[in-house]
Amino acid sequence: MNKKIIILILNLSLIMITMTAPAFAETVMNDIRPIETAEQLKTGINACMEDGPMTMSEKEALLAQTTDEAVAALIGGKLDAAEEILKGSEDMTLKNLPGGRAYAAKEYDLGDNCILRVELEDRAEGSSKGISIMPLATSGSSEMWKDYGNRYFTATATVDCKVGSVTLSLENHYKVSSSGIDENKGVPGGNLKKVIGTITWKNPQITDGVARTPGASDVNMYCEYTVKINDGKTTDVREYKLDTAVKYLAHDKAGKRIEVGHAWSLTRIA
Repeated sequence: MNKKIIILILNLSLIMITMTAPAFAETVMNDIRPIETAEQLKTGINACMEDGPMTMSEKEALLAQTTDEAVAALIGGKLDAAEEILKGSEDMTLKNLPGGRAYAAKEYDLGDNCILRVELEDRAEGSSKGISIMPLATSGSSEMWKDYGNRYFTATATVDCKVGSVTLSLENHYKVSSSGIDENKGVPGGNLKKVIGTITWKNPQITDGVARTPGASDVNMYCEYTVKINDGKTTDVREYKLDTAVKYLAHDKAGKRIEVGHAWSLTRIA
C-alpha cells in the first residue's frame, strides 16, 4: 500500500479514536464522513503530501471522506491568510515570451500545503491562448515595447488548497496607437472548485480611460467581486476589489510602438 495512503488512514484513525464511543457509534451507523473540520482536513492533506505531490486518486479519496463544511472552513481561513500577504506583496516584472506575450507568476505559501498563486499576463487581442508551460518570472527587468494595436492585460489570483480553490481575475483590454494608450473594456472572471458557493461581480469601472503623456500617465480600471462560501450552516460573504493599470512609459513613433508597464492590486472591501 502507498505510504501516503497508510499515513492518511493512521491519521484518520487517530481522529476517530478521539471521539467518544457514542459519537463513534453514531458516526458509523449513519455513515457520516469522518473529516468534518478544517483542522482534520489539514491533517489529511499534509499526510497525503508527506512524500510528494498529491495524486488525483489521493485527492478523490480524501474528498470522499470530507464534508463540504470542512472544505469551506479551510478555504475561508486561507483567504484570510492571502489577504495579509497581498497587503505587502512586492512588484512582479513580466517577462517576454514567444508570440509577443509577456508573463509573470509567483506563489506564496499559506501553510498546510495551501498556496496563493498570482499570475499576470499581457497579450495581443486575437492571439491564441493555447496550452503552454509558463515559467515563474518574478525578478529582473524586461522592456515591454508593444506594437500599435489592441491588447489585454490579465491579473489572476488563486487560493488553492488542493481539495478546493477560489480564483478571481480581470482582463484589462486596451489599445496602443500613435495617440498613446486608450482603454477598451474590462472582462471579469472567477470560479470556485470543490467549494459550495458563488462568485459574482459588478461591471468593471474605467477610472482613467486615456494616457497621453509618456512617463507620467496610465490607464486603469477596477472591478468589485462578491464571494459567498457556504459551509452548510452559514454563508461567509466577502467582497473584493481588483485594480489593474497599464502605464505609458515611452513612445517610439518611428517604430510605431509604445513601452508599457503593468500594475495591479487586490483588496478586501467588506
